[in-house]
Amino acid sequence: MRADSILPLLGLVLTACGADVPDPELPWEASHDFPVRAEADDAEPTVITVTWTTEAAGPSWVEFLAEDTLVETPRLDDGALEHRVRLLGIPSETEVAFRAVTVLSGTELSATGSAWTGTFPAGVPVFHVRDLDTALTVDDRFLIGTVFGDHAGVFAIDRRGRLLWSHADPPRTNPTKLEFVQGSNDLLSFLQPVFPDAPGASLRRFSLATGAWESTEIFGAHHAFAQLPAGSIAYLVADIRDWVDEDGKTVRVAGDAIRILTPEGDDRELFTTWDWAEPTESTWWDANDYWNAANWTHANALWYDPGSGTLLLSLRNLGSVLEIDAGTGEVARIFGSGGWDVDPHSTRIRFQHDVRWTTEGTLLMTTTPDQETIAVEYEVDEDARSLVEVWSYGEGLGLHSSNHGSVVPLDNGNRLVSWGTENHVREVTARGEVAWDVLAGETSGVITTILFDDWYTPSQPPTGPDDAPDPRQ
Repeated sequence: MRADSILPLLGLVLTACGADVPDPELPWEASHDFPVRAEADDAEPTVITVTWTTEAAGPSWVEFLAEDTLVETPRLDDGALEHRVRLLGIPSETEVAFRAVTVLSGTELSATGSAWTGTFPAGVPVFHVRDLDTALTVDDRFLIGTVFGDHAGVFAIDRRGRLLWSHADPPRTNPTKLEFVQGSNDLLSFLQPVFPDAPGASLRRFSLATGAWESTEIFGAHHAFAQLPAGSIAYLVADIRDWVDEDGKTVRVAGDAIRILTPEGDDRELFTTWDWAEPTESTWWDANDYWNAANWTHANALWYDPGSGTLLLSLRNLGSVLEIDAGTGEVARIFGSGGWDVDPHSTRIRFQHDVRWTTEGTLLMTTTPDQETIAVEYEVDEDARSLVEVWSYGEGLGLHSSNHGSVVPLDNGNRLVSWGTENHVREVTARGEVAWDVLAGETSGVITTILFDDWYTPSQPPTGPDDAPDPRQ
């Protein structure tokens, strides 16, 4: 037991007992207008849940102090008498002082106390920061993302690499996509079995505020989803069919489709590669047991652009990126192989991942043109119908990702790059300077990476034209 703790171990009930002496280091005086309890559990050892009951309903919140950082949670006024607030963004083995508040009939009632966060179980990746230059980094203080390998799940760290939150996924699964739900600080994640396990996946919504999960099972779904207007979700699904090749042999072939799931539960097909092209063999045709089917297109990324109302679909095995109308399913443009190719002096698109548009209208992705996986940004030359490389990062690092990888544009012009099966994450400037360099354990790969600054402030929904297509139509 720590001799300097305000209270003993985690999970102790905090009641209105003891001397009413203000702590000079705290921005509030001790109070005990109602009994209050604070505890964490084994599943989320760095999340402290504060609970209390009042005789009437009123606006309620918690102020808490950890490591000289003062945080006030959002105010709840939901008519409840029993109040439950989660304290987020705290390192393990850290003492947290707090003040729970409820306003009744214009009078502010409160109770103060403290508790300790716990420690993460063995096997959760340990992150190591190798370089940090705060003069170069974007202001966001936290990184949330997904890892796979010996341990699969969702993690959140601070700039020092300290683990602030973690959720473990079942063995032999990959959390292939993670986003904040538009307009909230809830998380939307995609979880799929490791190939060649059963072709099932789940789309899950997790509330950081309450800790509750909602899960939708989707047969055949894999890799990626994209949030659309009006709360709909576009997602990738394997489209496996029997196909007769040029030798007259019937082959079981895995193509890909995009389906749209609406908030009302309607689920329809928007696009399938079978209506777009005939199967063609590539280097990876038989390299992966894709649910007992030949691995034809291997779609691995889906990105929605609210400005144009289109989806970017990455077909890894073909070295192609399709721009698809999110309302009609029509292919508008093809980038890479079979379409608008790269300029002869640019890096070609091969084994690409995490394809997306930037706000400047450039195309961003990771690609492996030779033996190294790099991040590349292309400008679209409308006149020449080609892609011209305007930025890249990763040449000479010797990093090769056999699965996954991402590059995220940041507000200050930096890029956040991860290398999938390689456990590296870097924030780099447009000039290639390393602002932040992190390693994710020794047996983990990193898939999704999102920098953010506030655990409680909702994310902003994407902007777009008022006439952006509603996928429910």
